[in-house]
Order: sequence, then structure tokens, then C-alpha cells
Amino acid sequence: MKKITLILIVAFALTSCGSVDQTSKPVPNPVPPKQVKKVDEELTTKFVYNFEECKDAGYPVMESYPRQCRGPDGTVYTEKVKCNQDYEPVCAKVDVVCVTAPCDPVVETITNRCLARERGRDLLGMANGECVEALTDTCSSDSDCSLPVDYKGRNDCLIGLRCIAEQCVVICEPPFGGY
Repeated sequence: MKKITLILIVAFALTSCGSVDQTSKPVPNPVPPKQVKKVDEELTTKFVYNFEECKDAGYPVMESYPRQCRGPDGTVYTEKVKCNQDYEPVCAKVDVVCVTAPCDPVVETITNRCLARERGRDLLGMANGECVEALTDTCSSDSDCSLPVDYKGRNDCLIGLRCIAEQCVVICEPPFGGY
């Protein structure tokens, strides 16, 4: 009985020492943000930084526009889409970055929707057509907007009113069927 107790104590002591040695080993650096580690069959490490590398590494590609690839940790990489330069203008309300004080957003005509979407976070809203003028009226829908009685705008296009990011904007409507 004493021999069994002594063997159990020695075995416990040896297993405890082994686990202490394992925790004293240095911990490898974590993977930097936006990197996904994939271990292939040869046990080499592959880092993924963008959509192309994610796709080439064999991760699933979603059939969306633009396409997206999801890494094993859930990180989603979006394909960079090159915009054409076709003139199909949109009137967009965009944030302005000021150095000295906060600035109000402005409306501007952008060549097409694809180029407008590339603006990213500063794009607050858009509508088809060229911007003519931003009115001071606020709105929640197009029906809240009306032209001032004395408005003297352009006469070379069909004038329309759009509510873009809660501001009434006069736009030059695209011709029937688009540009």
C-alpha cells in the first residue's frame, strides 16, 4: 500500500514538473491585425492581406458585387473594382474635412455611381443627375422639397428636386432612359 502511494506521489510530481516547463516557454507573437494565418499541407504559414491573396489561398469567395472573400477567422476582404469613366452623373452629398472648424457637407456632381461609392465614408447620399443647387430646406423625402417661387435655374434640362441626406437639392434630371 505504501509503495502504491509513493508511486502515485512520484508520478504526480513528475507530471507537475512537465507542465511547468511547458508554460515557461516563450509565447510566439500574435498575428498582426488584418492578417489571417493559413497552414497548408506542408506546414508552412501563409499570410493573407487582401482579397486576391485570400482567394488564391483557397478561402470561399462570395458571389456578390464586388466579390468578397472570408478568411477562417471571419475577416472579410472585398475585391477592388475598377470604375469606368462613363458619364452617368450623380448628385452626391459629401462630408468636408476642415482644418480649423467643422464644415457643413456639400453637394457635388460625381461622374458615376461607382466613382461616388469609392468616396467611402464621406458619401452621405446621392441621386441620379447633375447637382444644380443645394437649397436650405431640410427634408425626409423628395415630397418635402419645393422650389422657391422666384427660382431661376437652368433651362437646358429638366429640373428635379431630391432629398439627399436630409437636404433638398435641385438636380438636372437625366434624359429619359439615362445618359
